[in-house]
Amino acid sequence: MNQIKHILFFLMVSFTYISVSAQSDIDEKLEKFQSRKIAFITEKLKLTPKEAEVFWPVYNEFDNKRQALNNKRLEAGRNYQQNQNTITEKEASELADLIISLQKKEALLAEEYNTKFKAILPATKVVKLYQVELQFKRELLKKLKEGTVAGKRVGKD
Repeated sequence: MNQIKHILFFLMVSFTYISVSAQSDIDEKLEKFQSRKIAFITEKLKLTPKEAEVFWPVYNEFDNKRQALNNKRLEAGRNYQQNQNTITEKEASELADLIISLQKKEALLAEEYNTKFKAILPATKVVKLYQVELQFKRELLKKLKEGTVAGKRVGKD
């Protein structure tokens, strides 16, 4: 019986380590992604140090709120995918309404932060920001499609 306790303890410690290690890898990759995004946007917008100091806290706040809305939309999509064969008309209607509601919230968020961005940056840089965000996403998708991120092959080991 004592041996079983030791084995269970070992397994629990092992799973905890694996879990923490996997989260650490995810956190590291997310941090690298964020660093690349910051460098990309800063370079493309030609932000001065003073502009960057004021811009990044506001942008990060916006991006976090936008990501939270996107996560809710993705959750709704996963919910549909898991239940698409059994979803009722009422549930589907509620889900469709939720998706539209989230899109409206995202549009209102964009409108709110457009005003904030224009208060801290010239309007020419704000317009360019929207183009640069799209450019960053396109380049990221291209790299993912090619199977490379930061010059490393992904999933080919």
